[in-house]
Amino acid sequence: MSTTDHDADRPLRRADRPPLCASLTTVEDGLLQCTLHPPDPDEAAATTRWLTAEQGSFVDAGSMR
Repeated sequence: MSTTDHDADRPLRRADRPPLCASLTTVEDGLLQCTLHPPDPDEAAATTRWLTAEQGSFVDAGSMR
C-alpha cells in the first residue's frame, strides 16, 4: 500500500515552526549552558521538552557546512 502524504518529508515553513527562546546561564564550574525552550516554559516539562547544551557542545552553523 502506498501513500501520497509526504508531510513528514517536506521542510518546515517558518509558520510551521514552534516559537523558541534561547537562554544562556553560567553553571557552577563557570561554563555556559544554552537552553532552547518555548517562550512560556513549563518547569514540569524541563527535562523532557527542552534542549540544553553545555559550552563546547555547540558550534557556529557556518562552520558545519
